[in-house]
Amino acid sequence: MIASFIFRNVIKDDEKAFIQAPSWAGEVSTKAYFLPRDTFEKTKRQRYYEYLEAKGNEMERERMENNLL
Repeated sequence: MIASFIFRNVIKDDEKAFIQAPSWAGEVSTKAYFLPRDTFEKTKRQRYYEYLEAKGNEMERERMENNLL
């Protein structure tokens, strides 16, 4: 136990090849997420209510535009 503690930072010549960074370490990748990032911020019911509200506002705007013409 004492010997392993003393030699824990000693690296042999044949082990130096394993210290190199992997070949993919320099690659830059873009993260492609499976789900949208805000998926779990709202429930399905909340999203449905927002949809109805937006649709209602859209219908109201269309009705106002039709009345003005």
